[in-house]
Amino acid sequence: MFTHEITFSATTTIAVLTRILLSSPSTRQSIKQVRHTAVMNAPASFISLPPELVTKICRDSDLEKKDLIALRSTSKTQGIHASATQEFAKRYFEELRVMWTPYSFLTFCKICESPVFGPHVRTVKLSSIRIAVQDLWDTLVQHYGWSNSSFPQDQIDLSTQRARQHIRRYNMEIEMKKPAKSVDIFKKALFALKTYGNSLALAISTNEEGCIGASDILTPLSIDETVDSSLWDITPEDSMEFLLEAASGTNLETKDLRIETCYFGGHLLAFSYEHNDSTALWAVCPGLLKLTIEANIAGDADDPVIDERLTMASLQELFSHATKLSSLKLAGNLFKDAPDQFRRTMEFVNASSLEEIVLHVDHATGDGILILLKKASKTLRHLDIVAEEFTGSWVSVVCWIMDNLPELTYLRLLLLPNMTSTSFSGAVELEDSYEIQSGLQKLLQEEKLRE
Repeated sequence: MFTHEITFSATTTIAVLTRILLSSPSTRQSIKQVRHTAVMNAPASFISLPPELVTKICRDSDLEKKDLIALRSTSKTQGIHASATQEFAKRYFEELRVMWTPYSFLTFCKICESPVFGPHVRTVKLSSIRIAVQDLWDTLVQHYGWSNSSFPQDQIDLSTQRARQHIRRYNMEIEMKKPAKSVDIFKKALFALKTYGNSLALAISTNEEGCIGASDILTPLSIDETVDSSLWDITPEDSMEFLLEAASGTNLETKDLRIETCYFGGHLLAFSYEHNDSTALWAVCPGLLKLTIEANIAGDADDPVIDERLTMASLQELFSHATKLSSLKLAGNLFKDAPDQFRRTMEFVNASSLEEIVLHVDHATGDGILILLKKASKTLRHLDIVAEEFTGSWVSVVCWIMDNLPELTYLRLLLLPNMTSTSFSGAVELEDSYEIQSGLQKLLQEEKLRE
């Protein structure tokens, strides 16, 4: 018997069943019978299905979140609950996003300790933004002025709501300064994840969309926009130190590190080897196998130039300490206002063990790309480069790849030229070594015909 009625539509059920049954020749004759049964009584049709077919149905991509929740509400004796729960956990708990509030930390810990959901966690992403005290003060001053004026009542009500949201988040962040509310809980969660024996990626991000508890509290814009640093304190260094120290405190080895930052003005990173607050970062760098950095930064009228010296120095120092990387991913406008820094930064990358390189950046140069590829030539298998602005000779890059990377299994190139570069005939995306070699040869032949 079902403990709750399954509420997803019979149409979805029929579509899923039909596609799965069609993939099995031995069961095609049963399609009409199963279809008729599903129409007449969708829940009963599930009870009569063999366990392996139930598992396939639960794994189908057409099933939405509400469908899996409905299936999880069925009797555990039917096997449907277990299959739906496994798929639900795999889809929605693989990446946990945590913000700096007591509720988010506590819920995160409960998920990690759950024997059902915890084993499916693969990424822990911690928010690196905090509410700016100055913004809180400005909001309260503005609200006081509005509430004592002749402004329309609806505007006063909105101002009241905004002031309350700011105060509520501020109070939560103050509460998080207590170790029992933050460090202890986070370590407890990571310790639980360690017991499952799975590889784990640790990340910091200015994107609070999808964070645990984000729907009930004031948050900035999503990562598709920029976070105004005049309204929020951007704390990548402090957040990274907290995250890595918590991991170190549970003897959790950090192999995969991701940094996502997106905000208005200022600098991307301010990590310094001499700076005491970055001790945990430099401690894990030698053991890192995967490093991902995504930066989207906008200037403003008062501060149009990013502090490129601090940003580039931090990147170069980070790369020089990460000596065993097998995967490097850089994305965003990392080299905004500093295009000459691309080549210099590539010189600092320890690339002798790199198997995967992904560069989706605002600016790249041919000589910088070649510097990186030459260091990774013995191990590189996956190369993905997209540059919004490219300077140099793309022909030289393509020729070098053909001559020196015969074992490359994936290649994508999209190099958009600036006014001083030669043209590039569209994007190239090729898989397996033979297709890469023949595809690049064809590209060069087409270029010769244009000359």
